[in-house]
Amino acid sequence: ELVRLDAEQAVRGVERISGAPVYRLRGALLPLVFLDEQLQLQRARRSDEDMYIVVLQADDQPFGLVVDAIRDTAEIVVKPLQKQLKNIPLFAGASIMGDGRVALVLDVLGIAQQAGVVSGVKSLFASEPATPTESRGPTRPQAHDDTPGASR
Repeated sequence: ELVRLDAEQAVRGVERISGAPVYRLRGALLPLVFLDEQLQLQRARRSDEDMYIVVLQADDQPFGLVVDAIRDTAEIVVKPLQKQLKNIPLFAGASIMGDGRVALVLDVLGIAQQAGVVSGVKSLFASEPATPTESRGPTRPQAHDDTPGASR
């Protein structure tokens, strides 16, 4: 599920409980995880920006992943990462897009673990051997960093 909050809704709708940001979605508290923070990107949030929340679930715990923008959703083929990159818990694999660019696919469980939304569960992708076989992945939102100077 994708949730777009205009700037005013974002300011009013995001609450803090014990210092952690949350959003009330249909009456339930949804912990928020900011993708730019998880990727350790330096980005100043402005109060006049819209907020985009991708509602995800890891280990039966729903949470909202806040991204800069939603450009598109697509059916993709996810290829496992090579062994040199397997130790990065935030990425599950990679996909070659229609225009030939390579897109890294986020590991929802890895992000949730790093952010402290869930704990003590190993990522399914981390235990899979790196093989050249392809697997058909589900439709996944693609998050893009549109900040000036961001690498593509």
